[in-house]
Amino acid sequence: MSPIKAGMLCGLAVLVPLLTPAQLLNLVHADQLIWPQEQVMRTTAEDNGRLDKEIGALNGVKPINQSDDRKDWYAVLDPVIQDVVAASPAIITQGSLVPDKTNSYRLRATILDAKIKLCEGERFGNQLQVAYCSAVLIGADVIATAGHCVRGVGNNNRLPALDEMRVVFGYRAESASDPGASEFGDDQIFGIDSILDSSAQEDWALLKLNRSVPSKIASPIQVIASKKIAAHQSIYVVGYPSGLPVKYADGAEVKVNDNPKHFVANLDTFRGNSGSGVFSKADNGLVGLLVGGATDYYPDGTVANACFRAYRCSKPNCGGEIVTRVELVRFPLGHVQ
Repeated sequence: MSPIKAGMLCGLAVLVPLLTPAQLLNLVHADQLIWPQEQVMRTTAEDNGRLDKEIGALNGVKPINQSDDRKDWYAVLDPVIQDVVAASPAIITQGSLVPDKTNSYRLRATILDAKIKLCEGERFGNQLQVAYCSAVLIGADVIATAGHCVRGVGNNNRLPALDEMRVVFGYRAESASDPGASEFGDDQIFGIDSILDSSAQEDWALLKLNRSVPSKIASPIQVIASKKIAAHQSIYVVGYPSGLPVKYADGAEVKVNDNPKHFVANLDTFRGNSGSGVFSKADNGLVGLLVGGATDYYPDGTVANACFRAYRCSKPNCGGEIVTRVELVRFPLGHVQ
């Protein structure tokens, strides 16, 4: 269901030393200032108690929601879903981009394993980590994201200012050995012109880019739901878990659907997925924006030199990830179907 939230403090300071579990636990409060909507690391006692229950339920340590359904770009074969993934940019800081060649930039980033000590067998440790939030293109020059990802929408002054935000398309892995794209052309990188509309209470924001996205880079999402999604409907999410290159994760459904502002789903999302588009499996229409969820990683003290593992739980006991209903978002005229 959800992997790295404590470690994503690194999204705002990309070159940091390797942190031990104890050091990361000491960063909980600072981390919560950056992602106030999402749950942070639990105490060691709670971790151990949950670990015992999870191992007993599933006969071994596995990612949240029983299986890890995240897939890299190269593994997404459906051309319609490829278009959805292409229209789902990463949000990073201006300082994470360094001018390289003419009209191009390279990432200032390091791999996930260099930021947090993952246990053997954990996925994607060899990939770059740089995004601090996710987004979805809903107009030629408009993106939707979580409100708590945007300074000025919530009360979080530790977020980057609007002029320090960069929206990047094409941050993805092209093969199993690819750590993720690290060089980008000018036509893949966008600044923020303004906040078009937002709601801190409902946790969404519409941002106007500094120019239109070329169709060769991405096309806006074609279908945006105007009505409440049905319970148990199959859904998927696209975003940047733990700041990694873009991931597509399906195998989820709407689990709790009685809140007027959000629904709860068993999505495989992590810190960094905030602002990710959540889509109906039936028509690939946008039905929500990921805004929060459960703890991602826990320190496994049962091994020498404690390392981090992804939380996982049996389906009956999962709290789920929180998704703002897209029908609450005040989209510009002509964007909702």
